[in-house]
Amino acid sequence: MRTLLLLATLLVFAVPVLAQEHSEWQTVRSEADGFSIEMPGTPKISTQDLGDGATQKNFVVEAGAETYLASIINLGKGRGPVNPGEEYFAMLMKAYVDGSKTTLRSSRMMTWAGQTAMEGIADAAQASHLVNVTAVGDRIYLIVYGGSKGQENTTKGKHLRDSFKLLAN
Repeated sequence: MRTLLLLATLLVFAVPVLAQEHSEWQTVRSEADGFSIEMPGTPKISTQDLGDGATQKNFVVEAGAETYLASIINLGKGRGPVNPGEEYFAMLMKAYVDGSKTTLRSSRMMTWAGQTAMEGIADAAQASHLVNVTAVGDRIYLIVYGGSKGQENTTKGKHLRDSFKLLAN
């Protein structure tokens, strides 16, 4: 009976904490970039010219040791891959791990946001990254959760990944 009472008491206190943690997430929507995603705060947005008509826009939230990134690369009209497959996504994943100076631990093909995609886990000295990448039309979408080692498959990383939606253009 005491165990049941203790469990009930813990649940009463846990539910508001869970609700509060979830309420910190906000929807970030970019009609121009064709997506929406939930992030735990207002992202800093930066854009850079990649040359030859390509641009990259980053939406970043840094929360302590955690980083939440939505990156959209616009390749330019007619420059996107037609029916990208595993080889294409492996190339994109390699570009990510090379650029982030991480080591790819694992990767797998999957369907994400209704598209063919690749998910990977990459390790740095003190951190791990849950990386998802897909290509739609002339855009590449890269979503990354970075946190302490062992945190790559926690609720936060999965929430970021699973909240990503493509908008009808």
